[in-house]
Amino acid sequence: MPDWYRPYLLLVALMVTSLASMGALALWATAFGGRRLARVAIVLLIPAPLLFRQAYDLYALFAMQTALIAVGVALTRGNALRGPRERTSVGANAPLSPLAPRFSLTTLLVLTAAIAVGLTAVIQLPKWENLAWRTVLLSAVGGATGTLAGAWLCSAKRRWLAAPAALIVCIALGTFVSSLDWFFEATLQIAGWPPRFLTPASFMGSPANYDDYDAWVFIPLAIALVTSILTFLWREANLRTSDGIASTRRRRRNGARGALVAFALIIAGLPLAALIALVRPAPLPKLVMPVPNGHHDFLRAAIVAAAGDFNVSDIDNASIDRVSPLAAGADAIDALIVSALDKPCYVPTNYGLPRATLSQEQVNDLYAVELALSAKARLAVLEGRLDDAVDVYLRAAEFGFAASRGAMVHEGALLRARSSFGTRGLYAIRTRLSDEQLAKCVERFYAISASDESMDEVLYRHRVWSERRHGWHGHLKFLLETIAVRDGDALGSDYWHRETFRHGYLWSHAITRLLTCEFALARYHRKFGKWPETLAALVPKYLPAVPIDPYSPTADELKYRTTEDSYLLYSIHRDGVDHHGRPTHPAEWDVKKFRDLRLDHAFSK
Repeated sequence: MPDWYRPYLLLVALMVTSLASMGALALWATAFGGRRLARVAIVLLIPAPLLFRQAYDLYALFAMQTALIAVGVALTRGNALRGPRERTSVGANAPLSPLAPRFSLTTLLVLTAAIAVGLTAVIQLPKWENLAWRTVLLSAVGGATGTLAGAWLCSAKRRWLAAPAALIVCIALGTFVSSLDWFFEATLQIAGWPPRFLTPASFMGSPANYDDYDAWVFIPLAIALVTSILTFLWREANLRTSDGIASTRRRRRNGARGALVAFALIIAGLPLAALIALVRPAPLPKLVMPVPNGHHDFLRAAIVAAAGDFNVSDIDNASIDRVSPLAAGADAIDALIVSALDKPCYVPTNYGLPRATLSQEQVNDLYAVELALSAKARLAVLEGRLDDAVDVYLRAAEFGFAASRGAMVHEGALLRARSSFGTRGLYAIRTRLSDEQLAKCVERFYAISASDESMDEVLYRHRVWSERRHGWHGHLKFLLETIAVRDGDALGSDYWHRETFRHGYLWSHAITRLLTCEFALARYHRKFGKWPETLAALVPKYLPAVPIDPYSPTADELKYRTTEDSYLLYSIHRDGVDHHGRPTHPAEWDVKKFRDLRLDHAFSK
């Protein structure tokens, strides 16, 4: 089964059970017994918690479904009133059909109340495109039709005729709704609800530019089947007894009541659990923003860097004539970074923003800060001031991690770029560094990696932001992902944001840990004139511990083995498979055929 099928089937099951449950409650309120107004009030009260989550569209859908079922019941009662002779011939004490109770003024009041509550919720809705309105209305029509068809199928005298008629009606209507519905696409594929990111060609028609989700072809039929079973069990549970066969009917009635309760709990369990989860959003992370906050110095440095001309390709290999003027302008930027790193640094988080906390322009300006630091470090290398170069490169690496601390998933580009902050330049000069300088790099990189926040913290922040940005629909998508999507994946366009973040996070830690091992290996080789057989030989004198491969699904160590005159050090990379040190060819990046991650290839691109 494809991975996307699990959330798809779960969403179909949720749709069927929700509409079937509300449809059964609407039938109970409008077609059985008296006190219909009180019953309808109960029915409308059950999904009322959705209003606290501003899920007005869902509430409107259920209210419309109830109203349409009430109209269908009223029409059936009208037919019953036109044929009183036929009914009296059966007997005054004969049980009424589920769809044939007497018409009264209460029915009109019930219908008016349902429409009024539905319109009250609809008025609260934002101005939607016609796609969202159309989807809500068609979903209500599909749910009501399936409910009425199921009740009719159970109560019809000529079931041999009612069964194929109900089948044809449900499938025909389901096919029509499926061609115009956008809810499945908005939940499983595109950018959220209501659907906005659409092409002009698809705006007025069906979702032709996206994968076809044809569940609505069978949803009305499934609702009809559930409703017919519930109606049958309800009738059996209300059998009347007589003196002659009281014992047999009593056992039959008791068995039907038990089956009715069990089946109703099964059907209502999933939507009830979803309702409880939807009205309980994830709490805001407990965080006290540091004062003073070094992030503000980062942004000031970014403004200065944006005003300069630091857009230089391959700055770590630039000539002294090229980097000298750049390094002169980098002193002010470096001073701001030194000041910022002496303070706690955290990106201010606003969960009410429609977009990421950092704009794309700010991300680009922060990247310009790294280019300025690299220019200053490159000049120090060319002038033979390796101590200064190491300090600036390490500062750039620390800046890369600190600048993204507290950021959202949407800043995945910054996370991806930070892997080269300072690391590329240090890798290029590693063979020229002294033992003390190498030891300093190992110590600082371990501290930098340890100070970074976990991936789960960032993903939780994104979940809180998404639930507040996209409301109930964003919360529903997270529920589907939690239950039916494998770890690391996401639904819809959110997949690309989280995949970019996940790759940027793991890539930056893999680069940092590989470079730390490179420094330790260089120290070992200088002392012993050979390469160690395993990375464990570097512990504890050259490494505090063997680094874990961040890409490894089983938390294995980084891969290492010696060759005839050198060694291979690598991470298994994104596919989670050990290719024995075979790197990803540049032509394979476009087709996402990822092999092992090696620094000599990663820094050669």
